[in-house]
Amino acid sequence: DEKFLGDLIVKLVETWAKGEEVRVLAGKVDADKLTSLVMNELKAEAKKGVEIKLDKRMSHGFRFGLKESDLTYDFTDEALMEALGFFLSPKLADLLQEKSEKDTSGK
Repeated sequence: DEKFLGDLIVKLVETWAKGEEVRVLAGKVDADKLTSLVMNELKAEAKKGVEIKLDKRMSHGFRFGLKESDLTYDFTDEALMEALGFFLSPKLADLLQEKSEKDTSGK
């Protein structure tokens, strides 16, 4: 939901951005509402360089990166599932992957 994502984005901007311009790509959310939530929470100096855009190809989550850098942090459901898969038993990883694919396809 927008509130949860907004809180995460605010923490990332405050922690990692350090005055740099930030680009956030979010999927399946109300981009205007998310932008409003984030801007209301950020301090004035952090607001200047924050850009939030909607990426309709993304099912859930967001990507966060500095505008002047090629480095992007991926917090999409697909990326998190892949990362968690290394720590789970193969059977549980397959079950979660199957659930994620069903959620993504809308079945």
